[in-house]
Amino acid sequence: MPERHVDIWSGAARCVLLCMLAGLLIGRRDFAHLSVVDLPLWTWLHITPPAFASYLFITETTLLALFPLAVREARIQFSNAGSGTARDSFLRAFGWGVCMPLALIAWGLAHAVVAKVSGGETYLIFRQSALALYPIVFVYAFLFFNGSEKQIRFAVGGAIAAALLCAALDSVGWLDPKLDANGRPPYGEWMPMYGQETLSIAILGLIYFIVAARSWLWRDLAILGVCMAGWRQGVRPMQSVVPIGVVSALGLLLVTGVALAFTGQRATLKRIAMVLAIFVVLGGGYKVMRSMSQKPEQPGTETASEVKAWGLGQYAGLFDVFDHAQMPADHAARMTSRRPPFERVDDPEVYKLEAVFKATGSVSVRNNMWRFLVWRRMFSDWRAGHSIVGAGVGRPWFYRALYSSGFHYGDDREGLDPHNSYLNTLYRYGVIGFLLLLSAIVWTIARTFKALRANGGDALLEGLLLYFGYTIAFAFFTVSFEGPAYSMPFWMTMGLLNARSKQVLALRPVSSLPSALH
Repeated sequence: MPERHVDIWSGAARCVLLCMLAGLLIGRRDFAHLSVVDLPLWTWLHITPPAFASYLFITETTLLALFPLAVREARIQFSNAGSGTARDSFLRAFGWGVCMPLALIAWGLAHAVVAKVSGGETYLIFRQSALALYPIVFVYAFLFFNGSEKQIRFAVGGAIAAALLCAALDSVGWLDPKLDANGRPPYGEWMPMYGQETLSIAILGLIYFIVAARSWLWRDLAILGVCMAGWRQGVRPMQSVVPIGVVSALGLLLVTGVALAFTGQRATLKRIAMVLAIFVVLGGGYKVMRSMSQKPEQPGTETASEVKAWGLGQYAGLFDVFDHAQMPADHAARMTSRRPPFERVDDPEVYKLEAVFKATGSVSVRNNMWRFLVWRRMFSDWRAGHSIVGAGVGRPWFYRALYSSGFHYGDDREGLDPHNSYLNTLYRYGVIGFLLLLSAIVWTIARTFKALRANGGDALLEGLLLYFGYTIAFAFFTVSFEGPAYSMPFWMTMGLLNARSKQVLALRPVSSLPSALH
């Protein structure tokens, strides 16, 4: 195929990926849950869509449609890698960093096949396999954006532009939740469609751009963008995972800058110092803005006061309540299950859970305590089960004692999700799958460090690493790898980091540096 056609197809694939990312950033719930049956095509044609079409979600279907283009691009890059053995050509074209996500995808497919053969539910197989199948986004990002620095800047700029567009739409109420048949918002009154990562992309990216920009015109525009995103973040409830993610991101880049300074590369540390100073100012401004626009907490709103639940000392006391709670000896004094069939409860653990539930006065603390309790039980089940290969996919996981308590419980069909993607990966895919995931993350950070050391600092790499640190922390408290809304930013950022690192090292490999910097 002529080079002109290759560029057209690759460019189309890049645009499709960015449009998907934009859709997920702006309309997280509505876009992520959109299936083929939701398309207006059926209405226009006056056709009733087949039942299976409800399982064909737009995001996953689009990723599958891009697969032939990814294969084509991989073959082209492999053929351009030069002569030599197949192994050498592969490493020159892609490097070892691609191997771990590919291995994770293969491990996930193997689990899906085993689950299907052993009678697992098809819907749950697809849903739970997402943990290991969304790394395909990494492969796509690496293949379609590694051609030049301009392509990666295009991707980063597109993500920030989508986040700013979201902030603009939200400022005029266009992203307010839709009302249900009873006139109530289905997701909570203070919950717009977009997620907790959307505004963070704009804030983190633009602050780094303010520091790294060479023109005051662009710097001023970035400042306006930060003000817009910060304003929207300041007038809506913020889950505690957002500041935790920001602090973790800054910490990762600060550690990287300090480590680079010991090698003689101090440009990264200087930039992160300026970024930290800006965040200190923004933090003060956010606090003032929140105090000026604070709204009363609404009953049942889970995020309205979550930022207040950062103190860890209170959780030690709640675990102490759990350890010392006892089931009444008198059968007549025992509690009735909170859920059907509303029978007397004889499980001692239910009373421990109920005691903790009653001891948590804040909805936010209760949500966090729910996480800690569920994590502990899932980790215990992992240790007692198939710890090496994992429990597999296609079957729900339950915390039976939790069902009778007042804590939130999952759907009977889908089971409980621990809201910790690392733990979920460990439980479902065992040590093997978890190490593949961890290896991909560690390799990406190590490769980025090597590229930053070789290039004397690279603002594009540093900005990507800053956001990547945010996604790493975010996955500890949410379903980041299980669905497209959060997994796509994570895997796409990882792919762009590897692609940019490859470009930097190709321009100035570490071997060309003075021996003191090796």
